[in-house]
This record gives sequence, structure tokens and C-alpha cells, in this order.
Amino acid sequence: MKKVFFISIVLFLMNVNLLSQSVDVQTAKSLGTLFLKNNTNLRNIDLELEYTSSTHKGETAFYVFTNKGKGFVIVSADDRMRPILGYSDDNIFNSKNINPGLNTFFCNYVSTYEYVVDNDLERSDAAKKDWECLKNTGKLSFNRTDNFVKPLVTTTWNQSDLYNSMCPEDPAGYGGHVKSGCVANAMAQIMNYWEWPQVGQESHYYYSDYGLLQVDFEETQYQYEFMPEFLDYTSHQVEIDAVALLQYHAGVSVNMMYGPTASGAYSDYVQYSLNAFFRYSSDIEMRYYMGDMWEGDLSWSLYNGEPLYYSAYGPDGGHAFVCCGYDENMLFYFNWGWQGFDNGYYAIDNFYLTYYDFPYGHEAVFNIRPNDEYYQQPKPIENVVIEVNDETLLNTISFDAPTQKLNDDALSKIDSIIVLRNTEHLFTFDNPTPGETLSYEDQLDKNGVNYYCIYPMFNGLKGKAVIDTIMTGPVCELRFNLYDSDDDGWLSPSISVLDSRGIVVKRIGLEHGSFDTITVSVPDNDTLTFFWNYVNAAYSDEDDECSFEIYDKDIMIYQSEGKPQVGEFFNYYVDCEHINVAENNPDNKIVIYPNPVGDNIFFSGYKIKNIVIYNSLGQEICNETIADNKFNVSFLKEGLYLVKLQDEDSNVVVRKFIKK
Repeated sequence: MKKVFFISIVLFLMNVNLLSQSVDVQTAKSLGTLFLKNNTNLRNIDLELEYTSSTHKGETAFYVFTNKGKGFVIVSADDRMRPILGYSDDNIFNSKNINPGLNTFFCNYVSTYEYVVDNDLERSDAAKKDWECLKNTGKLSFNRTDNFVKPLVTTTWNQSDLYNSMCPEDPAGYGGHVKSGCVANAMAQIMNYWEWPQVGQESHYYYSDYGLLQVDFEETQYQYEFMPEFLDYTSHQVEIDAVALLQYHAGVSVNMMYGPTASGAYSDYVQYSLNAFFRYSSDIEMRYYMGDMWEGDLSWSLYNGEPLYYSAYGPDGGHAFVCCGYDENMLFYFNWGWQGFDNGYYAIDNFYLTYYDFPYGHEAVFNIRPNDEYYQQPKPIENVVIEVNDETLLNTISFDAPTQKLNDDALSKIDSIIVLRNTEHLFTFDNPTPGETLSYEDQLDKNGVNYYCIYPMFNGLKGKAVIDTIMTGPVCELRFNLYDSDDDGWLSPSISVLDSRGIVVKRIGLEHGSFDTITVSVPDNDTLTFFWNYVNAAYSDEDDECSFEIYDKDIMIYQSEGKPQVGEFFNYYVDCEHINVAENNPDNKIVIYPNPVGDNIFFSGYKIKNIVIYNSLGQEICNETIADNKFNVSFLKEGLYLVKLQDEDSNVVVRKFIKK
């Protein structure tokens, strides 16, 4: 009897390894940390539980941990499932507003988990190997490969405010327009990746809830050289128009059903539209999820440099996005079309595919590549050098004309090479010789940042533009102290710094955590405009989490108070020399107080006989003789001022103060 009992114990212990186990939050956090350390460039990893997904029975399906720095990782709560469902080392997971595309994946993850639990499925050998490998090495073993493709599509576009400005008007919509739609957004980002077509073909019309919508594609030129990585409220109007036009035309091409808060179209139209209206290959085809062949087909397309239009279905319908990369673990990079939020590497499913029909409703458009005409365009210019003379404000631009087409055939001629500065035409080289070294001297009339764009033309085809950003002339430095009380960075807000021409000098934001200091070079002797902005124009962060200070040298010139409002909030005249006069004088003992000041400002250190006050634009407000070291400033409006003080010995110092 004892012998039989002993054998039963042994058999039970031998089978424990075959039984599934739930994964508690602390174990999941440890494994997530280990994975990020061994699969990303993140080093300072401090994970916090951000989101837990549960079944309708209350069982935990997976955890989402966010890093206090940046990045996130998704870990399964059952060891029959894939251990790592998704991650990113450079993007933010926003649990307050999970994008619809990612939500379809989350719903599929939960549905699959429920199926596994309800049917009491066994833990597979692949699952055991992956979990064991993750615990021991921080990496996954199942389907691991030495190949990877970094994200091909780098734009982080959206379908609402600014991006929808060419779509039908609707006062209930974002910015007074309907949404451009996720189908159009995904199509547009892929077309921007290829920078094709340059001109469409045919025309198309249909009747919508907003009346007749019609586009003549063959009369439209698409200006990819003006399409930035993202739009915000300080983007140039040319940039906004270029992106919005492409999104609107993509929407019309698939009979977009527009609405103020949501716009939808059938993904089945995408392959036809890309070929018929946008000059893409006739090899384009829609494929539906095909079990264990699916990941291989996706990775092969991406390996060949072809991003995929991808769609999936959830409880609230279908959603479209872009699949544009994969890592060594065969996790696929998805650009959700949500201004970069939640972009990262994700598992197509959270179970190990065998004969089970998971995931639900996944489909993709394969072979999205331009037609043969695309390969007749000239290659970009080469060896671009911009020599800067900060004293004379002269930029000398030199480069080599291309010698080949994209198909590697030799160029017999080049019609022209166009040079733009800040989206405006600067110079045209007519009929340059292929391979010729060309140069142009750009004499500026003022210092500051300039954006150069150069592209060749051949037989009506535009080569891809080369873009460079150059600061010319004397500069000063401003320091920005950025704070976030919720310790998650600024999810969308940013500060845009514009010069007196309206050119964006810099966009500043708190990428992660609760505090950062950023130093920015700005043009000297110029009036700057500071603009509270949104990198994601459609998303409103909890702005009262965000605060900041701006310093010129060690003098605070601006401090935010309360909830910032979108728009221009501060103007400031930069003058390095005045700051240096005060700071470089070792005998300067003059102190002004209080600062910020209410009604009266006081001076100590020397007897002051004359005071001159300037506003932040450098305009003189008052010039007074004073009898004592006190001056009433109650007549001034709130803001920053510069004060020039002269003592009895005619020594002059300059200080700044804030009138509250």
C-alpha cells in the first residue's frame, strides 16, 4: 500500500509541470523588467502597473506595466499564453484613452484567454520553453529569429484636428471637420512612406451624408516634401494642407462614410483604390488570417521593405492601422495611427497557433508597392554640405547631382534641381549634368533657424527630397525646467518656440518622468513667441499636471501658473549682451527685490539715480530720475521687464524682473 502511495506521489509531481499556473502581478513585473533589459536599449527600468485586463468573470488575462522613464511591456497572466504580448522602448502607453486599433488586439487577447480557460487547454511545449527561457535569459525562444526590421513607417499621424482640415465641415467635429478615418490615415501613412504617387490618376465621386464628394486625382500633385513626421498647432500651413489633402483623397477613394466623431470605410476597397487612383502595383491583394503561415507572410513583406495595411475587428467594429516592422521574437510593430500613442511591438495572438482559429478578423493588404513608373524617378542628391558663416549670415550649400534612377539605370540628363528654404522657392539649377557638384550661396537677412529642402526633377518625376535644418548667426541659450506632477511626462503637450518670422526654432516637451531640464539655442536679438501646444492636436492631457519655468541665464523670465491654455502665452526679446553686462561685471553688487514684484521695486548695493524700463519686446516704457532706491511699478501690466539702472558714478547694470 505504501509503495502504491509513493508511486502516486511521484506521478503527481511529474505532472505538476504540465499543469498551467496563473502569473501574479509581482512575477509578471519581474519578468517584464527582465525582458526590457535584454531586448531594448532601456537601462533605468522602474515598472509600475498601469493597466490590468480581465475577463467578464473577473479573471486577469494580462498586465500592462509602464516604465517611469519611457516604454511599456505587456505580460500574460497565465503561463499557457505567450509570456510577452507587447512592448515599446520609446513610446507611451495611455491607459486613459486606449486607441481603437490596440483595443481590438486586447479584446482578441482576452477572448483567446477565455477560450483556453473554458476549454481547459493544456500548456504546450512551446509555452513551457518560452516561459522558462524568459525566466533564465530575459528572451523568448519560440519562433525566435536573427532577423528583424525596424519600423519602416516613422510618421505619427492622426485622423482628427489638422489632419482632417480638408474633410467635410461639421461643427460637431474636431476643428469643425469630420474625422478623416482610420482607413484613410493608414493608407496615407503608407503612401507617404513611398512618397508615391506624385500625381494621381482617374477621378472618383460618390454621395455621402455631406453631399457629393468628388476628387480629380490626375489633376492633383502630392507634396511629400512638405509632409512632416507629425502636425501640431505651430506647423506651417503648407505642411497641414499637404497631409490633410492626402488623407482626404485617400478617404474619398474608398467611399469614406464620414462622421464628426468617427469615420469608416471597408478595407476591401483599399487594394482597388491604391491601384486605380494612386498608381500602385496590380499585385496588391487583400489576404485574410491564415493560421501559422500568417506571421511568415507578414515578416517576408516587411523584410522586402513593404509596410502593410492591416485591419482587425473588435466589439465596436473594425479598425485599420499599419504593420511596419518586427523584432527577433516575431513580435510585430504596429503604428496605430493615434499620433504615436501605444505604438510598439505586439503579438498577433496570445496563444501558440495550432488549429485554433485565432485571432479574429485579422486581414492585411500585401504587396503595397508603387507601379513601374516609380522606379524611373531620379535618386536623391548626394553629399550635401551646408557651410555656415555666423558673422556674415551666409550659408553655402553644396551637393552632387544624382547619376541614377531608382531602378539603378543611368540618368542621361536632369531637368532641374530645386532648392527650397522654409517651404518657399529659393533657387533652381537648370539642366545640371548628372554627377555634377553644385553650390549655391544663400545670403540671409537675419539670423535664425532655416529648413532647406532639395530635390531633382527628371521627365516630370520628382526625386525624393533631402531636408536639412541649420541655425545661422549668433545664438543665446534659454533653459526650460519641465515638471509633471503625475510622473508620467507630458503625454501630448509641448512648448513651441517661434522666432519673429514665425519659424519653429524648437519644440520642447517632457518625454517621461516628473522633471527634466532642457537647454535650447535661440537666435540672439530676436523676439521669440512661446506657444502652448499639442503634439497630438486631438488629445488633451491632464494639463494641470504640467508646469514649467523658463530661464535666461539664471534669471527666471516666465513661470506657468494653473492650467495652461492652448495658444501663444509669452513673448520675449532675446539680448545676450544685456544679460552679459550684468553677469560679467565682478563689481556689480546691485540687487533688485522683490522679484516678482507687486507695486514697488527696491534696489540695494549702490545709490541709483536713473532707471529705464523696457518690455519683453525691447520697447522703452519709462525713463525716470529717482531720488531713493525705490520705484513704483504699479502702472505696469503683468509680464517680464528689463530694467537698466545707472548709479551716481554713471555705472550701468541691467536686470530683469517679473511684474505680477
